[in-house]
Amino acid sequence: MGLRINTNVSSVGALRNLRQADGNQQRSLERLSTGLRINTAADDPSGLVISEQLRAQVASMNQALENSQNASNLLGTAEAALSEVSSMLIQIKESVVFALNTGGNDADQIAAEQDAIDNALSSIDRIAETTKFGTRRLLDGNAGLSITSTSGEIVNVNIQNVSFDGQSNQSFTLNVTSIASQAGGTSLATAYSGTSTAGATFRLTGADGTQDITVASSTTVAQFDSAVNAFTLDTGVYASSGLLYSTEFGESQSISLEVTSGTLAGAALTASSGVQSDDGVDLVGDVNGISVDADGYDVRVVSDVITGDIRVSDGTDGTAPAAGGAYTFTVENDGLTFQLNQSSAVHDREQVGIRSVHSSLLGSAARTVN
Repeated sequence: MGLRINTNVSSVGALRNLRQADGNQQRSLERLSTGLRINTAADDPSGLVISEQLRAQVASMNQALENSQNASNLLGTAEAALSEVSSMLIQIKESVVFALNTGGNDADQIAAEQDAIDNALSSIDRIAETTKFGTRRLLDGNAGLSITSTSGEIVNVNIQNVSFDGQSNQSFTLNVTSIASQAGGTSLATAYSGTSTAGATFRLTGADGTQDITVASSTTVAQFDSAVNAFTLDTGVYASSGLLYSTEFGESQSISLEVTSGTLAGAALTASSGVQSDDGVDLVGDVNGISVDADGYDVRVVSDVITGDIRVSDGTDGTAPAAGGAYTFTVENDGLTFQLNQSSAVHDREQVGIRSVHSSLLGSAARTVN
Protein backbone atom coordinates (compact mmCIF):
# COMPACT_ATOMS: atom_id res chain seq x y z
CA MET A 1 0.00 0.00 0.00
CA GLY A 2 1.45 3.38 -0.95
CA LEU A 3 2.10 6.31 1.45
CA ARG A 4 0.25 9.54 0.81
CA ILE A 5 0.55 12.95 2.59
CA ASN A 6 -2.46 15.21 2.57
CA THR A 7 -1.75 18.93 2.74
CA ASN A 8 -3.80 22.08 2.94
CA VAL A 9 -1.59 25.00 2.07
CA SER A 10 -4.33 27.53 2.67
CA SER A 11 -5.02 26.33 6.21
CA VAL A 12 -1.31 26.23 7.05
CA GLY A 13 -0.93 29.82 5.86
CA ALA A 14 -3.99 30.88 7.81
CA LEU A 15 -2.65 29.16 10.95
CA ARG A 16 0.69 30.94 10.57
CA ASN A 17 -1.01 34.31 10.24
CA LEU A 18 -3.23 33.53 13.21
CA ARG A 19 -0.21 32.69 15.37
CA GLN A 20 1.54 35.88 14.25
CA ALA A 21 -1.52 37.99 14.98
CA ASP A 22 -1.88 36.27 18.36
CA GLY A 23 1.80 37.03 19.16
CA ASN A 24 1.39 40.68 18.18
CA GLN A 25 -1.75 40.86 20.27
CA GLN A 26 0.03 39.33 23.28
CA ARG A 27 2.91 41.80 22.85
CA SER A 28 0.49 44.73 22.61
CA LEU A 29 -1.42 43.56 25.69
CA GLU A 30 1.86 43.15 27.59
CA ARG A 31 2.93 46.69 26.70
CA LEU A 32 -0.48 48.04 27.65
CA SER A 33 -0.52 46.21 30.96
CA THR A 34 3.08 47.16 31.96
CA GLY A 35 3.15 50.58 30.34
CA LEU A 36 6.58 49.70 28.91
CA ARG A 37 7.58 49.55 25.30
CA ILE A 38 10.43 47.15 26.02
CA ASN A 39 9.58 44.10 28.13
CA THR A 40 11.94 41.47 26.78
CA ALA A 41 15.20 41.47 24.89
CA ALA A 42 13.25 40.51 21.80
CA ASP A 43 11.51 43.88 21.82
CA ASP A 44 14.76 45.88 21.52
CA PRO A 45 18.07 44.33 22.75
CA SER A 46 20.08 47.57 22.94
CA GLY A 47 17.08 49.49 24.19
CA LEU A 48 16.61 46.92 26.98
CA VAL A 49 20.17 47.55 28.22
CA ILE A 50 19.53 51.30 28.36
CA SER A 51 16.12 50.74 29.91
CA GLU A 52 17.53 48.58 32.73
CA GLN A 53 20.24 51.12 33.45
CA LEU A 54 17.69 53.92 33.62
CA ARG A 55 15.43 51.77 35.80
CA ALA A 56 18.27 51.17 38.25
CA GLN A 57 19.11 54.87 38.25
CA VAL A 58 15.51 55.85 38.94
CA ALA A 59 15.26 53.31 41.76
CA SER A 60 18.50 54.64 43.30
CA MET A 61 17.32 58.23 43.05
CA ASN A 62 13.99 57.33 44.64
CA GLN A 63 15.85 55.68 47.52
CA ALA A 64 18.16 58.69 47.83
CA LEU A 65 15.07 60.91 48.01
CA GLU A 66 13.70 58.71 50.78
CA ASN A 67 17.08 58.90 52.55
CA SER A 68 17.02 62.69 52.31
CA GLN A 69 13.55 62.82 53.81
CA ASN A 70 14.66 60.46 56.58
CA ALA A 71 17.68 62.69 57.29
CA SER A 72 15.45 65.74 57.36
CA ASN A 73 13.13 64.04 59.85
CA LEU A 74 16.07 63.06 62.08
CA LEU A 75 17.56 66.53 62.09
CA GLY A 76 14.10 68.01 62.63
CA THR A 77 13.74 65.85 65.74
CA ALA A 78 17.12 67.06 67.03
CA GLU A 79 16.22 70.67 66.23
CA ALA A 80 12.93 70.45 68.13
CA ALA A 81 14.74 69.08 71.19
CA LEU A 82 17.43 71.77 70.94
CA SER A 83 14.69 74.39 70.77
CA GLU A 84 13.42 73.13 74.14
CA VAL A 85 16.95 73.29 75.54
CA SER A 86 17.26 76.86 74.29
CA SER A 87 13.98 77.81 75.98
CA MET A 88 15.22 76.39 79.27
CA LEU A 89 18.50 78.28 79.01
CA ILE A 90 16.52 81.48 78.50
CA GLN A 91 14.48 80.65 81.60
CA ILE A 92 17.71 80.11 83.56
CA LYS A 93 18.98 83.50 82.43
CA GLU A 94 15.69 85.06 83.46
CA SER A 95 15.93 83.44 86.90
CA VAL A 96 19.49 84.68 87.35
CA VAL A 97 18.49 88.26 86.54
CA PHE A 98 15.54 87.94 88.92
CA ALA A 99 17.77 86.67 91.73
CA LEU A 100 20.17 89.59 91.26
CA ASN A 101 17.36 91.92 92.29
CA THR A 102 18.05 91.34 95.99
CA GLY A 103 16.55 94.70 96.94
CA GLY A 104 13.09 93.63 95.85
CA ASN A 105 13.22 89.88 96.53
CA ASP A 106 13.45 87.98 99.77
CA ALA A 107 15.46 84.83 100.46
CA ASP A 108 12.49 82.50 99.84
CA GLN A 109 11.88 83.94 96.37
CA ILE A 110 15.55 83.59 95.45
CA ALA A 111 15.58 80.01 96.76
CA ALA A 112 12.54 79.25 94.60
CA GLU A 113 14.36 80.58 91.54
CA GLN A 114 17.34 78.38 92.40
CA ASP A 115 15.00 75.39 92.51
CA ALA A 116 13.68 76.41 89.08
CA ILE A 117 17.24 76.56 87.74
CA ASP A 118 18.05 73.13 89.18
CA ASN A 119 14.92 71.68 87.60
CA ALA A 120 15.77 73.27 84.25
CA LEU A 121 19.28 71.78 84.34
CA SER A 122 17.82 68.36 85.16
CA SER A 123 15.38 68.73 82.26
CA ILE A 124 18.22 69.61 79.88
CA ASP A 125 20.09 66.48 80.95
CA ARG A 126 16.94 64.41 80.52
CA ILE A 127 16.42 65.77 76.99
CA ALA A 128 20.06 64.98 76.17
CA GLU A 129 19.65 61.40 77.35
CA THR A 130 16.20 60.59 75.93
CA THR A 131 16.02 62.36 72.55
CA LYS A 132 15.97 59.57 69.97
CA PHE A 133 15.19 58.94 66.33
CA GLY A 134 14.20 55.29 66.23
CA THR A 135 16.74 53.70 68.55
CA ARG A 136 19.53 56.22 67.91
CA ARG A 137 20.26 58.77 70.63
CA LEU A 138 20.83 62.21 69.14
CA LEU A 139 21.95 64.64 71.85
CA ASP A 140 24.01 62.61 74.32
CA GLY A 141 27.21 62.80 72.27
CA ASN A 142 26.88 59.42 70.55
CA ALA A 143 25.95 61.18 67.31
CA GLY A 144 28.92 63.53 67.49
CA LEU A 145 32.24 63.40 65.68
CA SER A 146 35.08 62.40 68.01
CA ILE A 147 38.18 64.58 68.13
CA THR A 148 41.54 62.95 68.85
CA SER A 149 45.23 63.85 68.71
CA THR A 150 44.69 67.54 69.41
CA SER A 151 47.66 69.90 69.75
CA GLY A 152 47.98 71.61 73.12
CA GLU A 153 47.42 75.03 71.53
CA ILE A 154 43.87 73.98 70.56
CA VAL A 155 41.50 74.19 73.53
CA ASN A 156 38.28 72.92 71.95
CA VAL A 157 37.08 71.62 68.59
CA ASN A 158 33.41 71.34 67.63
CA ILE A 159 33.03 69.88 64.14
CA GLN A 160 29.61 69.61 62.49
CA ASN A 161 30.57 68.16 59.10
CA VAL A 162 33.61 66.44 57.56
CA SER A 163 34.21 64.78 54.20
CA PHE A 164 36.04 61.57 55.12
CA ASP A 165 36.46 60.28 51.54
CA GLY A 166 35.99 56.70 52.70
CA GLN A 167 38.60 57.01 55.46
CA SER A 168 38.10 56.14 59.12
CA ASN A 169 39.48 59.52 60.18
CA GLN A 170 40.80 62.79 58.80
CA SER A 171 43.61 64.96 60.15
CA PHE A 172 43.56 68.72 59.81
CA THR A 173 46.12 71.42 60.49
CA LEU A 174 45.36 74.94 61.64
CA ASN A 175 48.09 77.14 60.20
CA VAL A 176 48.37 80.40 62.12
CA THR A 177 49.61 83.35 60.07
CA SER A 178 49.28 85.87 62.88
CA ILE A 179 47.93 85.58 66.41
CA ALA A 180 45.07 87.50 68.00
CA SER A 181 45.61 90.29 70.48
CA GLN A 182 43.69 92.21 73.09
CA ALA A 183 42.94 95.87 72.79
CA GLY A 184 45.22 98.08 74.85
CA GLY A 185 48.49 97.02 76.41
CA THR A 186 51.55 98.91 75.22
CA SER A 187 49.63 99.90 72.07
CA LEU A 188 47.54 102.30 74.14
CA ALA A 189 49.45 105.35 75.43
CA THR A 190 47.79 105.31 78.83
CA ALA A 191 50.34 103.57 81.04
CA TYR A 192 49.92 104.71 84.62
CA SER A 193 53.35 104.76 86.27
CA GLY A 194 52.75 106.66 89.49
CA THR A 195 50.67 109.29 91.20
CA SER A 196 48.54 111.61 89.12
CA THR A 197 49.69 115.25 88.94
CA ALA A 198 46.62 116.68 90.63
CA GLY A 199 44.15 113.84 90.60
CA ALA A 200 42.13 112.98 87.51
CA THR A 201 38.77 111.78 86.30
CA PHE A 202 38.80 109.73 83.11
CA ARG A 203 36.10 108.09 81.01
CA LEU A 204 36.94 104.46 80.19
CA THR A 205 35.01 102.70 77.44
CA GLY A 206 35.33 99.04 76.52
CA ALA A 207 33.33 96.47 74.60
CA ASP A 208 30.85 96.10 77.49
CA GLY A 209 30.23 99.71 78.45
CA THR A 210 31.51 103.04 79.74
CA GLN A 211 32.50 104.13 83.24
CA ASP A 212 33.85 107.37 84.71
CA ILE A 213 36.69 106.68 87.17
CA THR A 214 38.37 109.14 89.53
CA VAL A 215 41.86 108.70 91.00
CA ALA A 216 43.50 110.91 93.62
CA SER A 217 46.86 112.60 93.33
CA SER A 218 48.38 110.02 95.68
CA THR A 219 47.14 107.00 93.73
CA THR A 220 49.76 104.26 93.25
CA VAL A 221 49.97 101.91 90.27
CA ALA A 222 48.36 99.11 92.31
CA GLN A 223 45.54 101.42 93.38
CA PHE A 224 45.04 102.54 89.79
CA ASP A 225 44.72 98.89 88.76
CA SER A 226 42.20 98.27 91.54
CA ALA A 227 40.14 101.33 90.58
CA VAL A 228 39.88 100.13 86.97
CA ASN A 229 39.31 96.46 87.82
CA ALA A 230 36.41 97.37 90.12
CA PHE A 231 34.42 98.11 86.94
CA THR A 232 35.73 95.32 84.67
CA LEU A 233 32.32 93.64 84.43
CA ASP A 234 30.81 96.97 83.36
CA THR A 235 33.47 97.96 80.82
CA GLY A 236 35.17 94.78 79.62
CA VAL A 237 38.53 96.38 80.49
CA TYR A 238 41.04 95.51 83.21
CA ALA A 239 44.34 97.02 84.33
CA SER A 240 47.63 95.31 85.13
CA SER A 241 50.82 97.16 86.14
CA GLY A 242 49.29 100.43 84.98
CA LEU A 243 48.37 99.14 81.51
CA LEU A 244 44.81 98.72 80.22
CA TYR A 245 43.66 95.52 78.48
CA SER A 246 40.38 94.25 77.05
CA THR A 247 39.18 91.10 78.79
CA GLU A 248 38.80 89.30 75.44
CA PHE A 249 40.74 89.13 72.18
CA GLY A 250 39.88 90.26 68.66
CA GLU A 251 38.65 93.12 66.50
CA SER A 252 35.36 93.24 68.41
CA GLN A 253 37.32 94.42 71.46
CA SER A 254 38.21 98.08 71.92
CA ILE A 255 39.38 100.49 74.58
CA SER A 256 39.05 104.25 74.57
CA LEU A 257 40.12 106.59 77.34
CA GLU A 258 39.37 110.28 77.72
CA VAL A 259 40.52 112.46 80.62
CA THR A 260 37.61 114.72 81.54
CA SER A 261 39.42 116.64 84.30
CA GLY A 262 42.87 116.78 85.84
CA THR A 263 46.01 115.13 84.52
CA LEU A 264 46.68 111.38 84.34
CA ALA A 265 50.37 110.65 84.91
CA GLY A 266 52.41 108.30 82.76
CA ALA A 267 51.10 109.54 79.45
CA ALA A 268 50.42 113.00 80.94
CA LEU A 269 46.90 112.97 79.52
CA THR A 270 44.65 115.95 80.11
CA ALA A 271 41.18 116.99 79.02
CA SER A 272 42.73 118.63 75.96
CA SER A 273 44.52 115.42 74.89
CA GLY A 274 41.43 114.00 73.25
CA VAL A 275 40.45 110.35 73.18
CA GLN A 276 43.10 107.63 73.24
CA SER A 277 41.90 104.36 71.69
CA ASP A 278 43.00 100.95 70.50
CA ASP A 279 41.36 97.86 68.99
CA GLY A 280 42.14 94.18 69.27
CA VAL A 281 43.22 91.93 66.40
CA ASP A 282 41.73 88.62 65.22
CA LEU A 283 43.73 85.50 64.52
CA VAL A 284 44.59 85.00 60.84
CA GLY A 285 45.13 81.53 59.41
CA ASP A 286 43.76 78.58 57.47
CA VAL A 287 42.76 74.95 57.97
CA ASN A 288 44.38 72.72 55.34
CA GLY A 289 44.51 75.74 53.03
CA ILE A 290 40.87 76.72 53.68
CA SER A 291 40.59 80.31 54.90
CA VAL A 292 38.86 80.79 58.24
CA ASP A 293 36.78 83.46 59.93
CA ALA A 294 38.01 84.38 63.39
CA ASP A 295 36.75 86.35 66.35
CA GLY A 296 39.83 86.68 68.50
CA TYR A 297 40.95 83.10 69.07
CA ASP A 298 37.57 81.59 68.12
CA VAL A 299 37.94 80.20 64.61
CA ARG A 300 35.12 79.23 62.24
CA VAL A 301 35.79 77.17 59.09
CA VAL A 302 33.06 76.49 56.51
CA SER A 303 33.68 74.41 53.38
CA ASP A 304 32.67 71.19 51.62
CA VAL A 305 35.62 69.47 53.32
CA ILE A 306 35.10 70.56 56.93
CA THR A 307 32.68 72.77 58.85
CA GLY A 308 33.13 73.57 62.50
CA ASP A 309 34.47 75.78 65.29
CA ILE A 310 37.93 75.75 66.82
CA ARG A 311 38.94 77.48 70.03
CA VAL A 312 42.65 78.32 70.14
CA SER A 313 44.33 79.00 73.46
CA ASP A 314 45.03 82.63 74.35
CA GLY A 315 47.79 81.50 76.70
CA THR A 316 45.67 81.43 79.85
CA ASP A 317 43.99 78.06 79.23
CA GLY A 318 46.71 76.13 77.41
CA THR A 319 49.90 76.53 75.44
CA ALA A 320 50.02 79.90 73.69
CA PRO A 321 50.04 79.72 69.86
CA ALA A 322 52.60 81.55 67.74
CA ALA A 323 52.60 83.17 64.32
CA GLY A 324 53.75 80.57 61.81
CA GLY A 325 52.60 77.73 64.05
CA ALA A 326 50.85 74.62 62.72
CA TYR A 327 48.44 72.88 65.12
CA THR A 328 46.76 69.59 64.29
CA PHE A 329 43.64 67.71 65.28
CA THR A 330 42.09 64.47 64.04
CA VAL A 331 38.39 63.81 63.47
CA GLU A 332 37.10 60.24 63.74
CA ASN A 333 34.41 59.02 61.34
CA ASP A 334 31.82 58.06 63.97
CA GLY A 335 29.05 60.61 63.45
CA LEU A 336 25.92 60.40 61.30
CA THR A 337 26.35 59.48 57.63
CA PHE A 338 23.56 60.40 55.20
CA GLN A 339 23.54 58.96 51.66
CA LEU A 340 21.82 61.72 49.67
CA ASN A 341 22.39 60.63 46.07
CA GLN A 342 22.71 57.48 44.01
CA SER A 343 26.48 56.96 43.88
CA SER A 344 29.04 56.19 46.59
CA ALA A 345 31.06 59.29 45.69
CA VAL A 346 32.10 61.58 48.53
CA HIS A 347 29.98 64.47 47.30
CA ASP A 348 26.86 62.29 47.32
CA ARG A 349 26.86 61.78 51.08
CA GLU A 350 27.20 63.92 54.18
CA GLN A 351 28.78 63.19 57.55
CA VAL A 352 27.20 65.21 60.35
CA GLY A 353 28.04 65.37 64.03
CA ILE A 354 25.72 66.50 66.84
CA ARG A 355 27.55 67.30 70.05
CA SER A 356 26.27 66.47 73.52
CA VAL A 357 24.00 69.05 75.16
CA HIS A 358 24.42 67.86 78.73
CA SER A 359 24.22 70.84 81.06
CA SER A 360 27.82 70.33 82.21
CA LEU A 361 29.04 70.93 78.63
CA LEU A 362 27.03 74.07 77.87
CA GLY A 363 28.26 77.63 78.27
CA SER A 364 31.77 79.04 78.34
CA ALA A 365 34.38 78.54 80.99
CA ALA A 366 35.04 81.56 83.20
CA ARG A 367 38.16 83.47 82.27
CA THR A 368 40.23 85.18 84.93
CA VAL A 369 42.14 88.37 84.19
CA ASN A 370 45.46 89.42 85.58
